[in-house]
Amino acid sequence: MTGRFLQLRFHKDDATIEVIDRRNGRVYCQETLRWPRTTVRGVTHTGNALHVSLLQQGVEFEASFELDDREAAVAVELQAASDTPLSKLVYPYPFVLRGDSANLVWPLREGLVVPMNEDISQWPQQAQHLFRWVPFHMPWFGMADLADGAGVMILCETPHDMRFVADPKPPTLAMQWLGEFKRFSYPRRMRYVFFTSGGYVAMCQRYRQYLQQIGWFRTLAEKAKINPNVAKLPGAVVLWWPRMSDEVVHDLIDSGVRRVLIMGGTPGSAEWVKQVPKDPAARFEWFKNRRRAEAICADRYRDTLIKWYGPEKGKQIKHAEFFEISEYGRRRLGTTRSRLL
Repeated sequence: MTGRFLQLRFHKDDATIEVIDRRNGRVYCQETLRWPRTTVRGVTHTGNALHVSLLQQGVEFEASFELDDREAAVAVELQAASDTPLSKLVYPYPFVLRGDSANLVWPLREGLVVPMNEDISQWPQQAQHLFRWVPFHMPWFGMADLADGAGVMILCETPHDMRFVADPKPPTLAMQWLGEFKRFSYPRRMRYVFFTSGGYVAMCQRYRQYLQQIGWFRTLAEKAKINPNVAKLPGAVVLWWPRMSDEVVHDLIDSGVRRVLIMGGTPGSAEWVKQVPKDPAARFEWFKNRRRAEAICADRYRDTLIKWYGPEKGKQIKHAEFFEISEYGRRRLGTTRSRLL
């Protein structure tokens, strides 16, 4: 199937697709890797669209691949009867780029660019956990050749019952569709967008364009009109520090830091924020009192912390919240948060 920018080939033997970018001749191939086998039961071709009947682990569904000649893109939609039982489904399979300059683009926090010739299973355990639990801050990822910026962006347009799943070697991501109340329920849509240059910058710009199209895009200036505190974010230091201490706060102030966004699991509801004083001196005193209360909480429930976090880590914890302990253990501790704080 050939369009203005792309040529798409469907492989019946393993239900993968191959896309050729006619602008630069680059070929993008999918691989099944460790994911469940998908059986092809029928294929029809109409204009710029390919319709395929598929079966994966007892789930019968239809997949359509349509070339979008407005841009170098392939629109993908998965459909099944709304009451079709569905636990999880990985399809389409992931594209895999080969070569020393091929990289996985992952919009997690500040963004990750992972060489695709790496073996993640050989990384330190602290880094490997990202590929076991695959979070995402935006419903897209991509692969790019950093030598020339060519690549493909995978954008999920129905992300609410979807999660990313990963392979460690080569480092790849795929979309796993989850059932809504254990049913297929509604069509699942995604889009492949291909680039000849620009790499991850072009992908970010394309996602911005997508948000504008669906009406979700807001600039910081627009957000600041609703919440003036947003204007303080540009230029602020972002600090990931779950065990904040008085000494660290003093060091930040002595270093000239006046705006800092501390990421450490602190409650952020409007009701909770109201109790924080606005005066800087009073706010710092409030902070110290809160840390003292959390230290008391940690000592009071040391046995519980050791039970749930293990002997070594449980003994090292200096600050804790009643909410954290009760939620982690999924049980009531016989006291109230107000008594502790």
